[in-house]
Amino acid sequence: MDKFKLILNQMLDLGGIATKNNFYSPNAITILGALVNTRKAFEELEKQKLIQPINTITKVRNLCQEQFFSISRLGSQYVGRAKEFKWKGSTKSPYNIMHESMIRDIGLGFLRFYNQFIIEIHYHQNFSILRPDLLIKMTNKITMKQYIFLVEVERKKTVDRVVSEKLLKYENVFKDFNFKKNNLNAPVKVLIVYSNLDYNCFCRPQEYTNKEVRVEIDKLHRQLQHLSSLVRHLPENRYCFLSFYNFYRLNEPIWLTPSGRHVGLLDN
Repeated sequence: MDKFKLILNQMLDLGGIATKNNFYSPNAITILGALVNTRKAFEELEKQKLIQPINTITKVRNLCQEQFFSISRLGSQYVGRAKEFKWKGSTKSPYNIMHESMIRDIGLGFLRFYNQFIIEIHYHQNFSILRPDLLIKMTNKITMKQYIFLVEVERKKTVDRVVSEKLLKYENVFKDFNFKKNNLNAPVKVLIVYSNLDYNCFCRPQEYTNKEVRVEIDKLHRQLQHLSSLVRHLPENRYCFLSFYNFYRLNEPIWLTPSGRHVGLLDN
């Protein structure tokens, strides 16, 4: 598949919108190298009217990081998925741009790392009072074994707010939750991806050697360890936790369980 069709297909899978920053090149050595080909690809896709920039309420400070693009109807037709097109041109608020970008980073990680699976990504799914940022269904192309993940991307000042505002809500709902009735017919895990408010979630792995970034990464690491210490009472097989800076390694056994173990997402 050529790079234009790959970007368009993945953009559709990501809910129809993404930034250039989301599509950085993981194998590049420098941040400039990580984005040079993406910039060229987006410029050509926009020139051919296959994608279009989304207006923002305020002026965009960094076009690569904060300017979202939506796939056009023509772009959906170009990859043979016209029936999946949904207009995503509503003006964006600057207040949720970082969260929206983080969600796309996580979704794109699944698409990039689990190509042996058929992956469905759903947004705005409701289960009682629960509304995860992402519902990801993965089906093995050979064995047809399924996995389901409810993903919450949490950007909060402290980890105790994750417990009080999110995890307690999940536990209360799951007490009397009918998984089959809600079409969750496979093992379900809740994935909590955490960042504090200080960390620049637009940073790419090529920037992690920067001393200032390393300080913030170390802080996130300590906070995730603290989060783990607060949730020892939760079911071991139901929850996994990850610091957001590790979004580019989400297929590795680096997810933290309530007991403090490191596991992979497909571990039993």
